[in-house]
Order: sequence, then structure tokens, then C-alpha cells
Amino acid sequence: MDLAAPNTVAQTVADYRALGLTLGMHPVGPLRGELAPGHQARAGSTRYIFAGPDLASCRCHPLSSNAWPQNRTMPELFAQLGFVCAVLAGFAFTFVGGLLSSPVQSRAYAWTFGAALFAAVALMVAAVGAVFAGLAVAGQHVAAEQARSLHQLVSQAFLLGVIALLVAAGCVGWLRSRRLGFVSIAVAVLGFVGLAAVVVPFLRLQ
Repeated sequence: MDLAAPNTVAQTVADYRALGLTLGMHPVGPLRGELAPGHQARAGSTRYIFAGPDLASCRCHPLSSNAWPQNRTMPELFAQLGFVCAVLAGFAFTFVGGLLSSPVQSRAYAWTFGAALFAAVALMVAAVGAVFAGLAVAGQHVAAEQARSLHQLVSQAFLLGVIALLVAAGCVGWLRSRRLGFVSIAVAVLGFVGLAAVVVPFLRLQ
């Protein structure tokens, strides 16, 4: 009885099962034509995105020059950002509730209420977005570039919410007196300066 000669893939599998290595074709060789730039594959719990088919893209070391792993710190970034957004959103909603009980009706009141409400909504959206984005990244359902885009969107929503909250803080003093209005504006300006110096460099606003 004549047996057909094994094909390249079967011979490679047999070599690895018996010896743990092969002297034949590279294991990725049969798939090289399908490995277009951006192709994703897994090695254990790590996801790799290949840079191109003509490179040694089967290396599994995380520091390979031809493939890069999913950023493992991204879920932690989303978790921390979501927590901060949730805390600030709760404060903003409390601020809005307090304004609703105020008997004052003026232009300053309208500006304060509008800015506080916008801040509460923006921070709530950022918090919810950070939670779902963190779950998607932790489950490796998105590529590295998609994770960066999600982080950019959540960061922008967070920044808009904080800016609106500072605007509300700058207007709230005018509900009582002119002197308190100037004080609240000064504090808000200091808040803007601190925001620009501390937060903005860490946000991806490209």
C-alpha cells in the first residue's frame, strides 16, 4: 500500500510534535501570503499585530521588532479615568441639584446652571465610556490603535466636563455678590492653569 507523502504543513506539525523544532519551512511560511499589515494573532494571552508579511513575524517575544503586544496598561488607565469621571460627575449632579433649589434667577444663574449640567453629562458619558472601553481592551476585543482612539475620545469628554465644571465654579460667585463673583472667577482661572499644567500633557488630543 502506497502512502501519499505528507504536505509541508503536515511535515512541520510532525516535526514539532516529535522534536520541538523543524529544519524545513518556517511555521509561518504557508500563511505568509495572508499576513497583510495589521493582521492579528494570539500567542498565549498576548495579541500581536504584524507589521508585514515579509518580516520574521512569528517571534513571540513581547519586544519583537516586527510585532507589538496589546498595551496591558490600557485597562488600568481606563479604570482610573472612569473612577475620576464618576466622582466628578456625581459632584456635578449634586451641584445642579443645589442650583435647582436656589431662588435666584439671573443671567449668572443661567450660565452656572448650564455649565454645571453640561459638565455632569459630559463626565457621565466619559465614565460610562471608560468602563466599556476598559472591558473591551481587557478582553482584547480591540487592536492597539483602536484602544488609543477610545482613550482619546474618553479623555476629550473628560476634559470638556472639567472645563465646564470650572466655568460653573467661576460663575457661581455672581449669584451672591460682585465681590464673590470676582473671587470665583479668580479661583476658576487658577483651576484652568492647573488643568493645563497637570492634565493636558497626559491626554492624547492629536
